[in-house]
Amino acid sequence: MVKNTTIPETVTEGRERLQELYRNIEVMADYKYKFNNYDLIIKGTIKNIEGSYRYVFQGDFFYINIIRPEMTVGGETSYADSLQGYDGQETRVVEQRAYCNLIKGRHEELRLHILNPHSMPFRHPPLHVTCSLSTFLEGGARLRAQAGWFHDKNVKITFDGKSTLKDMACEKIRTVVSAVGYGGKIDERVHQEIWLAADRNYIPIRVEWYNLGDHPVVVYEVDRLNEIEPGIWFPSHTIMTTYNSTKGTDPSKVVNYDEFTIKKVSLNPNYGKSLFQDIPFPEELPIYVVENGKIVESIKPRKTFLGAKSAATTWLNWKYLLIGNVIVFVAWGLVILKKRNGRQFQVQKPR
Repeated sequence: MVKNTTIPETVTEGRERLQELYRNIEVMADYKYKFNNYDLIIKGTIKNIEGSYRYVFQGDFFYINIIRPEMTVGGETSYADSLQGYDGQETRVVEQRAYCNLIKGRHEELRLHILNPHSMPFRHPPLHVTCSLSTFLEGGARLRAQAGWFHDKNVKITFDGKSTLKDMACEKIRTVVSAVGYGGKIDERVHQEIWLAADRNYIPIRVEWYNLGDHPVVVYEVDRLNEIEPGIWFPSHTIMTTYNSTKGTDPSKVVNYDEFTIKKVSLNPNYGKSLFQDIPFPEELPIYVVENGKIVESIKPRKTFLGAKSAATTWLNWKYLLIGNVIVFVAWGLVILKKRNGRQFQVQKPR
């Protein structure tokens, strides 16, 4: 008997409707990342991250505030912060405390989907999927057009049966990436196993990535699901673990892991337009005006870092001036003292 690998209508027919449940939402989460495998250290390797995420999607508007200090194994800290707002006309972005973008229209990128319960597993590199779960499960040309790493891959999406995971009824999906290997042979060892919780809005509760071996290289898990409103579920804690995939090494060794702990979820955000519009551009950062993906104008910093250095230089100048004045006063005092001592010596001299 041939196994039926067609994704059932129960999985496909309600996908867009399910995703609409989360169209208007506010999510606040803590984020942690830890690097474990010190055999793979290279200069600049990020050792740990402890940050926070806040997302607000309200109608066509969105607001994102990511605070993400990244500490390297050498003790240096860089910042992958991002502050974004879209007010229906323009997207304003302050990125990595380094530059600002004023983008005409709505700017879509991976981070818009990081805290979407259906898209959270697919943020991991190299996938960087920026599409909805609905589009992902369709596969084919539509997936290639929107989904990062898959853009030049032939991906087959098949139904792998029903199962139970963590006491939840699941529909299991298998994705297979077809690539041309040596000698023109088709290689299909790169694949994913996805468990969708059928009675929890088809939220992915486990995803395994395989790359040329029997041990997964990445595993995404939802530890807990909370019912935030009747019939509407949301993960309260997720963890993504990356294993060692270097040839000849222990594939069960953990390289790194990251986790989200959800602090707040609301399906009824009701903010004024100012939240999405009033994204402050720091005076010391350059501003790039972007239209149709191209920079059409560059605005120099209104208060440059050079100006800050100039202020420091000004302080040094004042410091040197004060030191100079002290030296002058000391010299003047010595001259006066010398003259006074000279007069005293002359008085004591015999006639």
